[in-house]
Amino acid sequence: MTAGKAGIDQVKEAVAAALGIDPDELTESSSEDDIDEWDSAGIINLVMTLESEFGVSFAEEEAQELRSMAQVIALLREKGLVVG
Repeated sequence: MTAGKAGIDQVKEAVAAALGIDPDELTESSSEDDIDEWDSAGIINLVMTLESEFGVSFAEEEAQELRSMAQVIALLREKGLVVG
Protein backbone atom coordinates (compact mmCIF):
# COMPACT_ATOMS: atom_id res chain seq x y z
CA MET A 1 0.00 0.00 0.00
CA THR A 2 1.28 3.47 -0.78
CA ALA A 3 0.77 6.58 1.31
CA GLY A 4 -2.82 7.61 1.05
CA LYS A 5 -5.57 6.18 3.22
CA ALA A 6 -5.70 3.54 5.93
CA GLY A 7 -8.24 2.46 8.49
CA ILE A 8 -7.45 2.27 12.17
CA ASP A 9 -7.75 -1.52 11.91
CA GLN A 10 -5.08 -1.60 9.17
CA VAL A 11 -2.73 0.39 11.38
CA LYS A 12 -3.49 -1.86 14.37
CA GLU A 13 -2.80 -4.96 12.28
CA ALA A 14 0.52 -3.55 11.05
CA VAL A 15 1.59 -2.58 14.58
CA ALA A 16 0.52 -5.97 15.95
CA ALA A 17 2.40 -7.82 13.21
CA ALA A 18 5.54 -5.78 13.90
CA LEU A 19 5.35 -6.47 17.63
CA GLY A 20 4.32 -10.10 17.25
CA ILE A 21 1.07 -9.71 19.17
CA ASP A 22 -2.64 -10.19 18.50
CA PRO A 23 -4.30 -7.05 17.04
CA ASP A 24 -7.05 -7.45 19.65
CA GLU A 25 -4.47 -6.56 22.32
CA LEU A 26 -4.14 -3.06 20.86
CA THR A 27 -6.32 -0.03 21.44
CA GLU A 28 -5.75 3.54 20.37
CA SER A 29 -4.35 4.20 23.85
CA SER A 30 -1.90 1.26 23.86
CA SER A 31 1.74 2.11 24.48
CA GLU A 32 5.09 0.69 25.48
CA ASP A 33 3.83 0.93 29.07
CA ASP A 34 1.21 -1.80 28.53
CA ILE A 35 2.75 -3.92 25.75
CA ASP A 36 5.92 -5.77 26.79
CA GLU A 37 6.89 -6.40 23.16
CA TRP A 38 6.91 -2.64 22.50
CA ASP A 39 10.62 -2.40 23.33
CA SER A 40 13.62 -1.16 21.34
CA ALA A 41 13.62 -4.23 19.08
CA GLY A 42 9.87 -3.88 18.65
CA ILE A 43 10.28 -0.27 17.57
CA ILE A 44 12.81 -1.29 14.90
CA ASN A 45 10.35 -3.89 13.58
CA LEU A 46 7.57 -1.33 13.79
CA VAL A 47 9.47 1.22 11.70
CA MET A 48 10.29 -1.35 9.01
CA THR A 49 6.70 -2.62 8.92
CA LEU A 50 5.12 0.83 8.75
CA GLU A 51 7.53 1.96 6.05
CA SER A 52 6.81 -1.13 3.97
CA GLU A 53 3.07 -1.28 4.58
CA PHE A 54 2.23 2.39 4.13
CA GLY A 55 5.00 3.67 1.83
CA VAL A 56 6.38 6.19 4.31
CA SER A 57 9.80 6.67 5.85
CA PHE A 58 10.83 7.82 9.29
CA ALA A 59 13.89 9.77 10.42
CA GLU A 60 15.67 8.32 13.45
CA GLU A 61 14.22 11.04 15.69
CA GLU A 62 10.70 10.21 14.50
CA ALA A 63 11.23 6.50 15.02
CA GLN A 64 12.09 7.17 18.65
CA GLU A 65 8.67 8.83 19.05
CA LEU A 66 6.80 5.65 18.06
CA ARG A 67 6.02 4.64 21.63
CA SER A 68 2.22 4.49 21.52
CA MET A 69 -0.62 3.89 19.09
CA ALA A 70 -1.54 7.56 19.34
CA GLN A 71 2.00 8.55 18.31
CA VAL A 72 2.01 6.02 15.46
CA ILE A 73 -1.26 7.41 14.12
CA ALA A 74 -0.10 11.02 14.55
CA LEU A 75 3.18 10.40 12.70
CA LEU A 76 1.43 8.54 9.88
CA ARG A 77 -0.92 11.52 9.53
CA GLU A 78 2.09 13.88 9.46
CA LYS A 79 3.44 11.77 6.60
CA GLY A 80 0.24 12.45 4.64
CA LEU A 81 -1.59 9.21 5.36
CA VAL A 82 -5.28 9.66 6.10
CA VAL A 83 -5.94 7.40 9.07
CA GLY A 84 -9.50 6.90 10.14
